[in-house]
Amino acid sequence: MKLRPKLPRIAWGGRVKSVAEMVCIALLAPLMAYLAIHHGNFATVDAIVYDQALKARPITPGGDVVIVAIDDASLATLGRWPWSRAVHASFLEKIAAGNPQAVLMDVFMTEPSVDPADDVALVGAMHKVPVYLPLLFSLGYDASGGAGPSASPMFARPITALAEASAGLGHVDVGADTDGLVRRLFLQEGPAAGVQPYLVSLLPGVPKADGTSLSALDPKSKSSGWQLRGPLVLSFAGAAGSYRTLSYIDVVNGKVPQDFWRGKTVFVGASAAGLGDQMPVPNAGAAGAMPGVEIHANAFDTLRQDASPSLLDGAPALWRWAWISLPCWALLACLGRSRHSTLLLLGSAGAVVILCVSAFAAGRLWLPPVAPLLALFTAYLLWTWRESARLWRYFEQRLRQVDRASALSLELIAAGDIRSADAPTALLRRADALDNIMVRLRTLEGLLRNTVARLDVAVLVCRVDGDIVLANHAARSLLGLGTNALGSDAALVGRKLLSVIAGHSVPLGGGWMTRPDMTQPTETLSGAVMMTPAGRVFRLDIVTVDIAQPSGAGGWLAVLHELTEEYRRREQHDQWLGFLSHDLRSPQTTILSMLTLEEARRAIDVDLDPSAPALRSRIRAEAERTIRLADDLIDLTSAQSGRYRYAPVELGNLLLDAMDQVYAQAQLRGVTLTERFREGQCFVLADGSLLTRAVVNLLGNAIRHSRQGQSVTMCLGFDADKREAVCTVVDEGDGMDESQRRSLFANEALASPSAGVLPAAPGMVRRRGIGLLIVQAVIRQHRGWLEVDSAPGLGSTFWFGLPIADTADIAVDVDVDVDDEDHRDGQDQKEKKVDIA
Repeated sequence: MKLRPKLPRIAWGGRVKSVAEMVCIALLAPLMAYLAIHHGNFATVDAIVYDQALKARPITPGGDVVIVAIDDASLATLGRWPWSRAVHASFLEKIAAGNPQAVLMDVFMTEPSVDPADDVALVGAMHKVPVYLPLLFSLGYDASGGAGPSASPMFARPITALAEASAGLGHVDVGADTDGLVRRLFLQEGPAAGVQPYLVSLLPGVPKADGTSLSALDPKSKSSGWQLRGPLVLSFAGAAGSYRTLSYIDVVNGKVPQDFWRGKTVFVGASAAGLGDQMPVPNAGAAGAMPGVEIHANAFDTLRQDASPSLLDGAPALWRWAWISLPCWALLACLGRSRHSTLLLLGSAGAVVILCVSAFAAGRLWLPPVAPLLALFTAYLLWTWRESARLWRYFEQRLRQVDRASALSLELIAAGDIRSADAPTALLRRADALDNIMVRLRTLEGLLRNTVARLDVAVLVCRVDGDIVLANHAARSLLGLGTNALGSDAALVGRKLLSVIAGHSVPLGGGWMTRPDMTQPTETLSGAVMMTPAGRVFRLDIVTVDIAQPSGAGGWLAVLHELTEEYRRREQHDQWLGFLSHDLRSPQTTILSMLTLEEARRAIDVDLDPSAPALRSRIRAEAERTIRLADDLIDLTSAQSGRYRYAPVELGNLLLDAMDQVYAQAQLRGVTLTERFREGQCFVLADGSLLTRAVVNLLGNAIRHSRQGQSVTMCLGFDADKREAVCTVVDEGDGMDESQRRSLFANEALASPSAGVLPAAPGMVRRRGIGLLIVQAVIRQHRGWLEVDSAPGLGSTFWFGLPIADTADIAVDVDVDVDDEDHRDGQDQKEKKVDIA
């Protein structure tokens, strides 16, 4: 039997302390997680998890997006960078014939060309196709005219001619996170007096950002006045090279058909490693970096597809605290109510992960899981430490209580201080104390086992589920499982108590083992009388065994009281009553035989004494009365002995049979017999002959106290709620008052042997006789009840109830024999019962 230790109830001061500890844990765990994320390496773990989620849900590369890369092959053909602007003019002339939608040149042109004709050529080409040019981030100049620490950052514009010819100007800056990877940029950036838009946001097909997202300053805005507005978290189509990419030299050489450019958005920028425009991004592939021009292409599709993930770090601080704290608080609220704290922790962590995955999959909302998971595990560790400390305190308190308890005189190990002076640490002292207590408990357990083993009465100790854990020699001997007084109890240990009792004995009266709810031990079985195959009789008593707490049952103690000698004495008593009845009948039978002969002689010889007939009549009446009394004694002995043969009996047929037996008596008295039975069959588990005799006695009693012309009615009904049959015998005699009715069931010996034997005269008071004693004994043995209702001049009504047989009981047909007093103690009393006490 597994018992969960139950800590003692906490006093008011202890409750306040416990609540304060839980509040501290609830506040400390999220705070520690927050500090670890923002001031430790856990932010990197969060970023790694985010990158994997981003990789699992890439955006689709736009089919109208083309990257023209300034690659190593182009540099090898056209020469070292920077190229003449006439080359760029030639490039634009090539693609302008195809009518592209827009061209983004990720090439800075803040200085005029050496040959002004090159700038003129480029301006002319830019008038044929929409070209968007970037602004160059620069530190500017300080008061002395040079760049330095005091210089103010700024954006440098392309030369005036190119700026005026362009379709739009904007910044192309991207920002790296703390781990150096590019995951976001800002739609507006620059000094307070000249905030510039992100160049890609100006391209055709990109939805315009609302004013709300652009009005709030990002917390990372520089204190020098550099403003960052409208953060854009990037989604990527995949590793570097996910977009269709053409070499710059191939376009210049005319290898790309003009129709290819129709409706395309062209991104032109460097991809050669030597040009320094490679940036580390998440999931960049083997190269580990991605060209800046391809980052802008990914930003273009992120804006068009509205695929920018929403990050919680951009939300208000209250939301970030709620995300970290709420799972932690929910875990703490449930830990004290669950026996499976580890599973609860894992379930909470799994719920956080599932929520993160679901939020990102459904709406690209990224809830960083590391912070709440860290808060969960921190709270669990703190709670475990608190519970361990509390358990240690409780354990030490109990050790002290056991140690201070009065030592038994038979205890072989004396009590001592639980803190051993030789132990160097508190943990070792507690271990020594535990060893000391365990040795004492094992000693007491051995003492208990030896004591139980040597008891003369049969004892079985069971767990709460009915498994036997200890049995003594007396129990094994009584059940026929061994004779060695010091032998092992392996024959009983581990077996079910009820199966052992049912397998090695049979019930004497009751049939409780046929009930479907008797699979577990219960105190309602106390009082059941059993007989073993060897003929030994015992009474079963079951009581609960409480452990530690008064309200918790720790098991069962079954005691088998042997009643073999009492049972045999009862049998001898019954035999003596049988012999006495026989001795009463024999002389009376002889007297009746002699009177019969005398009457025959009187019929022949009329000269006999004329007073003799009256004397003979009186002698015959007394002899017949004595024989009936002997018969009643035999019936009463049978009714009270408990020797019943129970079998399913249809109650309606039994009542009709009883009415047939008294029909002649009713005819002689001029009394009419009627019946009123409810439709349907009703089976009871009964001894048919004895139950019939009881009903005959009730009917005969009603007939004797009825006048000529009156009627006696027999009724039968069912109470479905209580599952019992109710039988009623109603007469129209003189009835009884309250005192007479009470005296009818007075607890006295055979109050009136003549009652129920001699014919009743009109107005004769009913008194308790042997016939009524038989009725009471039979009804009681059938677990029924008997009542009477009467009033002077209104007749009397006797009714009794019997339990309706269960379906399983219909097949039961067993001989039973019960000690009346023991049986009466264990039977289930009904609401309506005979007041015999």
